[in-house]
Amino acid sequence: MKKAKSLLACAVLLALSACGGGGSGGGNGPSVSTPPKPGVTKPDVSKPGATKPGTAKPDATKPGTTKPGNQGQSAGGSGQGGALMATGKLDDVANAKAAALSGDKDSKISVNGHEIQVAYPYIQSKGFSVFRQGKNGNTVHTITSGHKFSHMRFGYQYLEQESKYYVFAVGNVTPADAVPAKGKAVYAGDATFNGFTEGNSSSFEVDFGGKTIKGKAVANQLTVPLEGTIKGSSFSGTKNNVTMQGNFFGPKAEELSGVFKGKISGNNGNPTSVIGSFGAVKQQ
Repeated sequence: MKKAKSLLACAVLLALSACGGGGSGGGNGPSVSTPPKPGVTKPDVSKPGATKPGTAKPDATKPGTTKPGNQGQSAGGSGQGGALMATGKLDDVANAKAAALSGDKDSKISVNGHEIQVAYPYIQSKGFSVFRQGKNGNTVHTITSGHKFSHMRFGYQYLEQESKYYVFAVGNVTPADAVPAKGKAVYAGDATFNGFTEGNSSSFEVDFGGKTIKGKAVANQLTVPLEGTIKGSSFSGTKNNVTMQGNFFGPKAEELSGVFKGKISGNNGNPTSVIGSFGAVKQQ
């Protein structure tokens, strides 16, 4: 009888060992990693926000489609935003083109027909979530914003073997008639560009009456100036060779997010091409 119990215990232990051994190397789920560092001057290792397993509580969105070059201004504020796409070396990203965007900020989006998983139900993080995966012969690096933002999601993806770059900002666009017609506000949040998140931040001063927005995106000890004019629930503009486009998100413009491209002065003073995205929350 004791021998039978021993054999049964061994069988159970072997079964548990087999189940537990499949968690790595299978490629079925994302792995947290540092973001790509192609060609950036003095790249530091990024330190994204830690991801923690849990049960996601996504905000409901209604998938929509934004045509290249247009920012969503749906009366219902449903699932739109903006995206850019670039192909080639990092030096070429300043020439990124506007791309068609559709999908759900709490699941998957499509940028010019390229599918990007932007959220996973078992991961909740206030900071960035950073993934490196093998897919269709490519090493895919993806960075997505965290759950500190309620109405949108933004991020970056780099396909290493194909040398393709994608940035996006998607979510519940504020109805145009719900954007304040007067007053000023300050927004603060996060930013990622060229695959970096270390020391990241974004900050904006918005003059709703004057229809202007001024701010900056910071990461890896680099600062990207951002400036534009507001039209309805969208904004766009160019500052010092950097072009941005974005939207207000949420029922009452509680958040803003967008994408940008251009050239800035790098860590060594030489011109550095950048492509990235940002998101920020209205401060009380």
